[in-house]
Amino acid sequence: MRNPRGRAGSRRTPHPLDPPFVQSAQSADEVLGVIGAVCGSVVRREPRVRGSAHSADMTAVRLHRWDEIALDKLTELVARKIIAGEREMLVQSYLKTGALVPRHAHESEQMTYVLQGALKFIISGEEFIVREGEVLHIPSGLEHQAEALDDTFELDVFSPLRSEWLGGGNGNSGA
Repeated sequence: MRNPRGRAGSRRTPHPLDPPFVQSAQSADEVLGVIGAVCGSVVRREPRVRGSAHSADMTAVRLHRWDEIALDKLTELVARKIIAGEREMLVQSYLKTGALVPRHAHESEQMTYVLQGALKFIISGEEFIVREGEVLHIPSGLEHQAEALDDTFELDVFSPLRSEWLGGGNGNSGA
């Protein structure tokens, strides 16, 4: 479905490919109300906010824009951006060649998707090289460390949340 644009109460121009309930809607707020009724949840357009994307209101659908989230520079070699939901989080990480994430473990299950570059993980004494387009799944509680073999841009999904990363503390510095 297209993203209806316009201010509250503003008349919208329907698009021929819109579903019928969207074509007949008079405003973006009416479209969101219908979607909320169908999904059984509250749907709101959230204002654009810089900084942390974590919010106390977890009942609303939220749209996040990476370019509006502040980059958290952890070291000269590691930086990240975080988006957190109620039970999972998505983290963009930037690691320069040679960056080392020390051995650690956490309660969270982790999926690491390398978009650019390469990471070497050591998990339970076994070496895994994860390259562009590959995803590594790390089960909860398993000790692991990572080293950037190239300048690397990657996405991590954690569930449950890495709560130590949300309070402004560094925790450990990446993957």
